[in-house]
Amino acid sequence: MLELIKDHFEKGGNITELLKKDDINTTEAIEIAYDFQAGSYIKGVKENWGLWQEQVAEKASVLSELITPETTLLDCGTGEVTTLVGILNNISIKKAFAFDVSVSRLLKGSGFVTDNLKPHTNLDIFLAEIENIPLANNSIDIVMTSHALEPNHGRESIILDQIFRVASKYVVLFEPCYEEANEEVKSRMDKLGYVRGLDDYFSERGHQVVKRFPLQVIHNQLNPTWCWVIKLDTPLDNPNNDEECYICPKTGHTLSYRADLNVYWSEKGMYGYPVVGGIPLLRAKHAIVMVRP
Repeated sequence: MLELIKDHFEKGGNITELLKKDDINTTEAIEIAYDFQAGSYIKGVKENWGLWQEQVAEKASVLSELITPETTLLDCGTGEVTTLVGILNNISIKKAFAFDVSVSRLLKGSGFVTDNLKPHTNLDIFLAEIENIPLANNSIDIVMTSHALEPNHGRESIILDQIFRVASKYVVLFEPCYEEANEEVKSRMDKLGYVRGLDDYFSERGHQVVKRFPLQVIHNQLNPTWCWVIKLDTPLDNPNNDEECYICPKTGHTLSYRADLNVYWSEKGMYGYPVVGGIPLLRAKHAIVMVRP
């Protein structure tokens, strides 16, 4: 299977389109597609360094209005961590978290972090699925995405429910807006299974959208970015618990790092999760039964 996909990719084919089922991109399809692309985003940043700096500065300016030095930030679907690194170089916060479904992209991104993130920035990177985020309720001040919702048409509500569960103060989305797109852009979004109906979701859930606008710095005119800033007004179950906010994706119990075994382990849940290249693999499929390690 992977050999056939690799051949398709090397011939210039679109893997996401190849693996799409019933007009929906599955988690597995997205994982495979982006894993094959690992390194391409870093390469693009290096080839367009000035444009990248403008893009991340614009996004950082949005976040700068919401943060304090004690803010925690989560970047969902961080890819190769390029956008988050640029944003963090423009702001000062307490701690940042970032995850993606592709381990190869995160490993590449870890190198980009080492080479480009400003010193003394507190950043944790982990592997996870966006529809099952292994973090405690309301544990992060601001949860953001940057074109991470993009390929997930058909699963918008599931993913957004997770994002809002984890956030405590704001959700900030930098995503394409199907409803504001022209016909050419809509046709491309239809073909690739891109997200839509975000405003309907916010309205149905009663979320307070305080800002909604298109970004000015665009890399691809066929994939323009819009920004939504949503302010939350909910009881906090676990605010800013950034020491032990990882939870088991199978049981929901708190995970703690076991340095002697190089795993994140839940004593109550009795599962462990391995660490590869410094990246915790916090997906249910990576769970190891560990009753008494």
